[in-house]
Amino acid sequence: MTGKKYWLFLGLILLQGIYSISYSQDGFFKETELEILEFPGETVYKLRSSGELLNGHFKIQRTLGGYYQSRFVNGKPDGKWEQFNSNNKLLKEVNRLNGVLHGKNITYHPGTDKISTEIHFSEGQMDGPYVKQTLDGVVLEQRTYKAGKLDGVEKEFYKDGTLQKMVTYRDGLKTGMYEEYNEKGRLKTKVNYLNDLKSGTEELYNRDGTLVARISYKEGKRTEHQNITAIRQVK
Repeated sequence: MTGKKYWLFLGLILLQGIYSISYSQDGFFKETELEILEFPGETVYKLRSSGELLNGHFKIQRTLGGYYQSRFVNGKPDGKWEQFNSNNKLLKEVNRLNGVLHGKNITYHPGTDKISTEIHFSEGQMDGPYVKQTLDGVVLEQRTYKAGKLDGVEKEFYKDGTLQKMVTYRDGLKTGMYEEYNEKGRLKTKVNYLNDLKSGTEELYNRDGTLVARISYKEGKRTEHQNITAIRQVK
């Protein structure tokens, strides 16, 4: 190799090295500059131009507006991942461990610092309390997960905070009493569940809280229907 070619070759190697290192430092990119690979439970980011995985802390401009930022390790978000709108208002906080959802995750009502939803993850699975609430802080949904499955009491509320539904889960299956209420707080229906199937007697009520029917179930199958209103009329 001649001297001229040697120095040209050496220069190209040095430039390639500098180019590679530059993408392993903190920086800024547009989404269009990245290849974003979605896998079950994780997302990997790499440069379209070179195929290199992101390493460092980066701010990434979204195609639809706003941006998000996070620390990346081998192309995977690691630690706190934050998404902002075009006015720099925080929209979402997500915690990841080696690219996998892990810890508390929060979404905010757009343009405010009021929490909309809060959920906990452990190694990619929902694990712990989940809460959804209105801009005024009224709880709309409340439940608990264990290893990705519903476990414990689940509650849903009307916008004024009145209880709408309540049921207990065990290992992802409805197990225990299910109760549903109308907007006035009066009972509409209640029935017991066993392994996600109706079991025992279901009671149905009208809007003023009067019992109107009883329906018996065994392993999810209806065995008897008793019309209470008709019985009262006969009496």
